[in-house]
Amino acid sequence: MTYIHKNGISFQKVSFEHLDFLLELKRESWWGTHQSLLLNIDDQKKWFNNLPTSTLALVGSYKEELVGIALFTDIDYISRTLNVSGGVLKKHRGAASIYGFQAGVDFAFEILNMHRLNAEVLETNFASYKLQLLQGFKEEGRKRQAVFKSGKYYDSIIMGMLREDWEKHPRILSYNGVSNLNFNIDKAKKSIENINSLQLLQ
Repeated sequence: MTYIHKNGISFQKVSFEHLDFLLELKRESWWGTHQSLLLNIDDQKKWFNNLPTSTLALVGSYKEELVGIALFTDIDYISRTLNVSGGVLKKHRGAASIYGFQAGVDFAFEILNMHRLNAEVLETNFASYKLQLLQGFKEEGRKRQAVFKSGKYYDSIIMGMLREDWEKHPRILSYNGVSNLNFNIDKAKKSIENINSLQLLQ
Protein backbone atom coordinates (compact mmCIF):
# COMPACT_ATOMS: atom_id res chain seq x y z
CA MET A 1 0.00 0.00 0.00
CA THR A 2 1.32 3.44 -0.95
CA TYR A 3 0.43 6.90 0.29
CA ILE A 4 0.76 9.49 -2.47
CA HIS A 5 0.96 13.17 -1.56
CA LYS A 6 -0.22 15.91 -3.87
CA ASN A 7 3.31 17.34 -4.00
CA GLY A 8 4.67 14.17 -5.63
CA ILE A 9 6.14 12.40 -2.60
CA SER A 10 4.97 8.82 -2.03
CA PHE A 11 5.42 6.77 1.15
CA GLN A 12 5.50 3.05 1.76
CA LYS A 13 6.30 1.15 4.92
CA VAL A 14 9.94 0.18 5.32
CA SER A 15 10.61 -3.43 4.36
CA PHE A 16 13.66 -5.69 4.26
CA GLU A 17 14.39 -4.69 0.67
CA HIS A 18 14.96 -1.07 1.72
CA LEU A 19 17.73 -1.79 4.24
CA ASP A 20 20.65 -1.18 1.86
CA PHE A 21 19.18 2.20 0.94
CA LEU A 22 18.66 3.12 4.61
CA LEU A 23 22.21 2.09 5.44
CA GLU A 24 23.48 4.47 2.73
CA LEU A 25 21.33 7.23 4.21
CA LYS A 26 22.59 6.63 7.74
CA ARG A 27 26.22 6.50 6.66
CA GLU A 28 25.86 10.04 5.31
CA SER A 29 24.82 11.39 8.72
CA TRP A 30 26.32 9.01 11.30
CA TRP A 31 28.42 11.60 13.12
CA GLY A 32 26.50 12.72 16.18
CA THR A 33 23.17 11.65 14.76
CA HIS A 34 23.10 7.95 15.54
CA GLN A 35 24.27 6.17 18.67
CA SER A 36 26.36 3.76 16.60
CA LEU A 37 29.26 5.69 15.11
CA LEU A 38 29.92 3.25 12.28
CA LEU A 39 27.16 1.10 10.82
CA ASN A 40 27.02 -2.04 8.71
CA ILE A 41 24.20 -4.08 7.22
CA ASP A 42 23.98 -6.29 10.32
CA ASP A 43 23.32 -3.18 12.43
CA GLN A 44 20.67 -2.14 9.94
CA LYS A 45 18.96 -5.52 10.15
CA LYS A 46 18.96 -5.38 13.97
CA TRP A 47 17.36 -1.94 13.81
CA PHE A 48 14.68 -3.20 11.45
CA ASN A 49 13.95 -6.36 13.46
CA ASN A 50 13.65 -4.41 16.72
CA LEU A 51 11.42 -1.54 15.67
CA PRO A 52 8.99 -0.91 18.56
CA THR A 53 5.24 -0.84 17.96
CA SER A 54 5.30 2.87 18.81
CA THR A 55 7.45 3.58 15.74
CA LEU A 56 6.41 3.82 12.11
CA ALA A 57 9.14 4.02 9.47
CA LEU A 58 8.28 4.99 5.89
CA VAL A 59 10.55 5.28 2.88
CA GLY A 60 9.87 8.23 0.61
CA SER A 61 10.07 8.34 -3.16
CA TYR A 62 10.10 11.34 -5.47
CA LYS A 63 9.93 11.10 -9.25
CA GLU A 64 9.98 7.30 -8.91
CA GLU A 65 13.29 7.23 -7.00
CA LEU A 66 13.92 6.52 -3.32
CA VAL A 67 15.03 9.74 -1.67
CA GLY A 68 14.69 9.38 2.11
CA ILE A 69 12.87 8.21 5.21
CA ALA A 70 10.11 9.58 7.43
CA LEU A 71 10.20 8.38 11.03
CA PHE A 72 7.31 8.65 13.46
CA THR A 73 8.40 7.64 16.96
CA ASP A 74 6.83 7.52 20.44
CA ILE A 75 3.39 7.38 18.84
CA ASP A 76 0.69 7.87 21.47
CA TYR A 77 -2.74 7.12 20.00
CA ILE A 78 -4.54 8.28 23.17
CA SER A 79 -2.93 11.70 23.52
CA ARG A 80 -2.51 11.70 19.72
CA THR A 81 1.09 12.86 19.73
CA LEU A 82 4.30 11.65 18.11
CA ASN A 83 7.84 12.69 17.29
CA VAL A 84 8.53 13.31 13.62
CA SER A 85 11.95 13.16 12.00
CA GLY A 86 13.56 11.98 8.80
CA GLY A 87 16.36 12.28 6.34
CA VAL A 88 17.03 12.69 2.63
CA LEU A 89 20.07 11.55 0.65
CA LYS A 90 22.43 14.44 -0.10
CA LYS A 91 22.04 14.08 -3.85
CA HIS A 92 18.27 14.59 -3.52
CA ARG A 93 18.27 17.47 -1.06
CA GLY A 94 16.41 20.56 -2.16
CA ALA A 95 12.88 20.07 -3.41
CA ALA A 96 12.73 16.47 -2.12
CA SER A 97 13.68 17.63 1.39
CA ILE A 98 10.95 20.26 1.45
CA TYR A 99 8.28 18.06 -0.12
CA GLY A 100 9.28 15.08 2.02
CA PHE A 101 8.95 17.05 5.25
CA GLN A 102 5.60 18.48 4.16
CA ALA A 103 4.33 15.01 3.27
CA GLY A 104 5.50 13.59 6.60
CA VAL A 105 3.68 16.31 8.55
CA ASP A 106 0.52 15.91 6.50
CA PHE A 107 0.59 12.12 6.83
CA ALA A 108 0.84 12.41 10.62
CA PHE A 109 -2.17 14.71 10.89
CA GLU A 110 -4.31 13.41 8.03
CA ILE A 111 -3.73 9.66 8.17
CA LEU A 112 -2.52 8.99 11.73
CA ASN A 113 -4.99 11.56 13.14
CA MET A 114 -2.48 13.23 15.43
CA HIS A 115 -3.27 16.31 17.54
CA ARG A 116 0.32 17.39 18.12
CA LEU A 117 3.70 16.79 16.48
CA ASN A 118 7.04 17.08 18.27
CA ALA A 119 10.35 17.63 16.52
CA GLU A 120 13.92 18.63 17.30
CA VAL A 121 16.53 20.40 15.22
CA LEU A 122 20.20 20.95 15.91
CA GLU A 123 21.10 24.62 16.27
CA THR A 124 23.67 24.25 13.49
CA ASN A 125 21.00 23.17 10.98
CA PHE A 126 19.56 26.50 9.84
CA ALA A 127 17.89 25.02 6.74
CA SER A 128 15.90 22.49 8.79
CA TYR A 129 14.99 25.07 11.42
CA LYS A 130 13.69 27.48 8.77
CA LEU A 131 11.77 24.70 7.00
CA GLN A 132 10.01 23.69 10.22
CA LEU A 133 9.03 27.29 10.98
CA LEU A 134 7.65 27.78 7.48
CA GLN A 135 5.52 24.63 7.81
CA GLY A 136 3.91 25.86 11.04
CA PHE A 137 6.16 24.56 13.82
CA LYS A 138 7.02 26.82 16.74
CA GLU A 139 10.14 26.85 18.86
CA GLU A 140 9.20 25.74 22.38
CA GLY A 141 12.55 25.42 24.14
CA ARG A 142 16.09 24.12 24.00
CA LYS A 143 18.09 21.22 25.32
CA ARG A 144 21.36 22.95 26.09
CA GLN A 145 24.51 21.25 24.81
CA ALA A 146 22.58 18.04 24.20
CA VAL A 147 24.34 16.81 21.05
CA PHE A 148 28.05 16.10 20.64
CA LYS A 149 29.50 16.57 17.16
CA SER A 150 33.14 16.66 16.13
CA GLY A 151 34.51 17.69 19.51
CA LYS A 152 31.82 20.23 20.48
CA TYR A 153 28.40 20.26 22.12
CA TYR A 154 25.40 21.93 20.51
CA ASP A 155 21.87 22.83 21.58
CA SER A 156 18.91 20.81 20.35
CA ILE A 157 15.94 23.09 19.62
CA ILE A 158 12.54 21.71 20.65
CA MET A 159 9.78 22.34 18.11
CA GLY A 160 6.04 21.66 18.23
CA MET A 161 2.99 21.92 15.99
CA LEU A 162 -0.71 21.60 16.83
CA ARG A 163 -3.42 20.25 14.58
CA GLU A 164 -5.22 23.62 14.57
CA ASP A 165 -2.06 25.27 13.20
CA TRP A 166 -1.79 22.63 10.48
CA GLU A 167 -5.43 22.98 9.44
CA LYS A 168 -5.02 26.76 8.98
CA HIS A 169 -1.73 26.57 7.12
CA PRO A 170 -1.99 28.15 3.63
CA ARG A 171 -0.59 25.00 2.02
CA ILE A 172 -3.33 22.82 3.49
CA LEU A 173 -6.00 25.36 2.57
CA SER A 174 -4.70 25.30 -1.01
CA TYR A 175 -5.18 21.51 -1.02
CA ASN A 176 -8.83 22.00 -0.07
CA GLY A 177 -8.01 20.40 3.30
CA VAL A 178 -6.77 17.08 1.84
CA SER A 179 -3.17 16.38 0.83
CA ASN A 180 -3.70 12.69 -0.01
CA LEU A 181 -3.83 12.29 -3.78
CA ASN A 182 -5.81 9.04 -3.41
CA PHE A 183 -8.78 10.77 -1.79
CA ASN A 184 -11.05 13.16 -3.68
CA ILE A 185 -12.94 15.38 -1.24
CA ASP A 186 -15.29 16.70 -3.92
CA LYS A 187 -16.38 13.17 -4.87
CA ALA A 188 -16.86 12.39 -1.18
CA LYS A 189 -19.11 15.43 -0.75
CA LYS A 190 -21.11 14.44 -3.83
CA SER A 191 -21.57 10.91 -2.49
CA ILE A 192 -22.80 12.28 0.83
CA GLU A 193 -25.27 14.51 -0.97
CA ASN A 194 -26.55 11.54 -3.00
CA ILE A 195 -27.00 9.39 0.09
CA ASN A 196 -28.77 12.17 1.96
CA SER A 197 -31.13 12.77 -1.00
CA LEU A 198 -32.05 9.05 -1.06
CA GLN A 199 -32.72 9.08 2.66
CA LEU A 200 -35.25 11.87 2.17
CA LEU A 201 -37.23 9.53 -0.09
CA GLN A 202 -37.64 6.90 2.62
